[in-house]
Amino acid sequence: MKKEQRIQYQRRLDPETSDVLRVRLERPLADTIQALQEHPTCVIKGNLIPSRSLIMRRAIQVYDKYVRGLSGDAADRENAELHRLT
Repeated sequence: MKKEQRIQYQRRLDPETSDVLRVRLERPLADTIQALQEHPTCVIKGNLIPSRSLIMRRAIQVYDKYVRGLSGDAADRENAELHRLT
């Protein structure tokens, strides 16, 4: 079975209540997403791999929760990490 046939894509989102985000990633991050697609924890419905969009949507949800829980020095360190990406 081809890899493309095993991909679980996200449900179609309503254009009125969603936004499109185009992201250019460094090769190591793109490779990480591809590796996550095959990770056993991420397999969907027994044998489907999540699309990159699904992984990115979940990553944003997790990051949001993480950042909202930061305070003090941890918040300052995260802010410094964001500055390094610019």
